[in-house]
Amino acid sequence: SAGFYQPGSTNKTPQQLQSDLDNLTDGMIAVAGGLGSLGRVAGVRFFCSSAAKSVGNTVVRTTRAGDKAVRITRPDGSVIDISPKRVKEFVPNTHPKAPSGALNRVKFDNAILGSKGFKRLPTQQELDILKNAK
Repeated sequence: SAGFYQPGSTNKTPQQLQSDLDNLTDGMIAVAGGLGSLGRVAGVRFFCSSAAKSVGNTVVRTTRAGDKAVRITRPDGSVIDISPKRVKEFVPNTHPKAPSGALNRVKFDNAILGSKGFKRLPTQQELDILKNAK
């Protein structure tokens, strides 16, 4: 069924996908560290924690514009959604009264204009992940 992860639906091995994601999160940690302790990058720091580096579930989909996009869900519940035009990130909502599975959007300092801070342009590493996913 389209839109759901199926084993063997990518040409990359899980180890290669893990390596791509490790490189991506290491770069995000470096960016977050360079920005200091700004509140907006707290979600990025959480997303890049060592527990969040392993791949949980990868879904390749087609956007409404017809482009390929990848939604990567990590075991800790954090999500990164990559398309050729933008990247969105979500972290689990930790409020005690939040329903299970609820996600908070991550705000970016380098956001795309008009996105209210919730979308940014993809990095080259993210574009490579998108290109290699099938």
